Amino acid sequence: MNLTELKLLAAVEKEKFVMKRTQMQDFLEIEQAEDLQRIVKDKRKGKRANKRKAKRRNRHYQKSLLKHLTEKLDQDE
Repeated sequence: MNLTELKLLAAVEKEKFVMKRTQMQDFLEIEQAEDLQRIVKDKRKGKRANKRKAKRRNRHYQKSLLKHLTEKLDQDE
C-alpha cells in the first residue's frame, strides 16, 4: 500500500467511530417517549465541565425535537 491508500484507510476507520450529534430532522423518528432518550446523543459528553451541564444540554435537544415534532403535527392537521 502506498501512503495515499493508508491515509484513506485511516480516514475511513476514524469516520466509523465519530458519533453523530443530534439532528433536528431526527424528530421524524419519534414514535414513543422512549425514542426521545434514544435519539438524543451528546457527542461531547465526556468533555463537558460536569454531569449537570451534559444533562442540561440533552434537555435542550429534547425540547427542540419535541417543538419540531409538535409543529409538524400541527401542520399535518
